[in-house]
Amino acid sequence: MEFVSVFLSTIVQSKRDNEIMQEVYNFLSTIFVFVASIIPSYLAVKLDKKYRKLAMFLALFLVVHGIYHALKTYGHEVISVAVFETASIILLIVFGLLLYNGKRKTVLKHEY
Repeated sequence: MEFVSVFLSTIVQSKRDNEIMQEVYNFLSTIFVFVASIIPSYLAVKLDKKYRKLAMFLALFLVVHGIYHALKTYGHEVISVAVFETASIILLIVFGLLLYNGKRKTVLKHEY
């Protein structure tokens, strides 16, 4: 019987350690993502119109993704996943489409 209680307490402790590590991971991710959003934000202000939209969407993606990690850190799992993870994915896809469209126009312009 003692073996079972030791085994179960080990599982419970392991689960607590895992939850703490997830909180630490999300907290560090929040800091790193917000710091990473500084450069595209600066570029969105300084660049010309052609690249401003790209930098703006990249900065917006990073800020929304940082909010996702911040909410997850403080236990707001539902709103972080339902709203901010979805918005983050959509912004990243829009950034990719804008980047692809810009590269395609550049290639087409050089061909003719």
